[in-house]
Amino acid sequence: MLIISKCGKNIETYEVGFLNTNFQHFTGTITTLSAVAFYEAALYNRLSINDFEFKNNELTSRKIDILESAVTFPKIAKMIGVYNGPKVQLQADIGAGNVRCVMTLRFDKNKGNDWLYPVGIQKEDIRDVTTKSPIIAILRKNSTDTVYEEITYKSKNINLNNIHIPKEYNKIIADDVLQQLKPKQIED
Repeated sequence: MLIISKCGKNIETYEVGFLNTNFQHFTGTITTLSAVAFYEAALYNRLSINDFEFKNNELTSRKIDILESAVTFPKIAKMIGVYNGPKVQLQADIGAGNVRCVMTLRFDKNKGNDWLYPVGIQKEDIRDVTTKSPIIAILRKNSTDTVYEEITYKSKNINLNNIHIPKEYNKIIADDVLQQLKPKQIED
C-alpha cells in the first residue's frame, strides 16, 4: 500500500508491505505451522482448531476483537504520523488509523527495503499516540506490480487541487489513478 498524507501544502508518502508472514502474529495465536502455511490455511478455509492454540485468553481475545480493523485498514485509516505511544513491548516508528484503532508500523532497513511493515494493532485513538497528519489517499497494488492502480481510500475533506504531487509519482502511480487523485494537473 501507498499511504499519502498531507503535510502543509505538500505530501508525505509511506509505503507499507503486508506480507503473508505478518498475519499469524495479528491473531495472537501459537502454532506449529509456519507463518506462510498458517496464512494460506486460513485463506483457503483449511485452518483447523488443532492447528493453533491461544497465547493467553486476554491477549488473544484483544487481538481477535480488533483483527477486522486490520483487514479493513485500507478503507478506514484517516490519520498517520510518528508513533509516540507506549513502546515498552512494542517497537514502532509510525502509527496509522482512526479514533478507534491504530496500526503500528516499523521500518526494517536490515531486510534491505525502505518500506514499513505492520507490527501491531490496538484499540487506541490515533490522535493520542501519533503526530497525526491527515491521510489524503491510500493506494493498493500486488507486491509483484510496479504501479499502484487502485484507490482504497480518498479523503473527502481535503481539496487535492491544493496539494503538490511531484512528477516522480508518475512512475509508481497509474495515470488514471493520478487523475482521480488530482484532476487538474500534476506538478512538473
